[in-house]
Amino acid sequence: MEKEWTMEGFYIAVRGDLEHYHEAKLFLTDKAKSLIKDVLHFEPKLLALKFESWVVGNFSTESAMSTSQRLPLSKLISLCRQNIQDGLDNILQKNKLASKKIPINYDNYEKRIVEIYAVAIDGWTYGKSVCNPGKIGRREHLISLLDALVTGKCSWIVLSEDALSEHITNNHKHQASGEQVYKARKATCRHKVDSAKSAQMISDSNLEDGKEESLEVSVDGGNTAQGDSSGMLRGPE
Repeated sequence: MEKEWTMEGFYIAVRGDLEHYHEAKLFLTDKAKSLIKDVLHFEPKLLALKFESWVVGNFSTESAMSTSQRLPLSKLISLCRQNIQDGLDNILQKNKLASKKIPINYDNYEKRIVEIYAVAIDGWTYGKSVCNPGKIGRREHLISLLDALVTGKCSWIVLSEDALSEHITNNHKHQASGEQVYKARKATCRHKVDSAKSAQMISDSNLEDGKEESLEVSVDGGNTAQGDSSGMLRGPE
């Protein structure tokens, strides 16, 4: 009786040049997936992304900088953002710190990401604090950031309880000294609407992080009607 043979492995195919528009392809067996996740500590998708960034940016050669100069500014920004978001997804899932995908919040990075999930970006290459790559502007700074993200010099880390406590204390000190560590909520805007029957005051409260928009309408008689983002109004109870 012939002996059966099995094979394990993985296959990653990415575009070889900026001018190509093929999506990355990833095929892997269960044991290969286990190796990538448990030994290399990557999600397979993130490994494919890093490989694509490495190839397209040509970081493995001495001409890496000149090759990256060919990337449009928008592509550099997109690759930086994608590497940052996928890194966040990976560390939250790996350490079971969130039950769903958490989008990176650049404006309130310290409050919405670091202080809630106890993770932070280590090795940031531009300025003193993490910001949206779209606000960096200069090509050479974006290339340096992308290089650090792809090679792992800039990556997400989990903060210990002591490190997180110290981080929060420092954030409060910087905020108290005048630095804008925490972004303030947008002020409520009031618009007066002319009407033949009455003057209505509409208050639009745009809450952070995609929460519902609430409407409050003050009508004649002092009564108040409230509504949600669907535009349906509820009368006074």
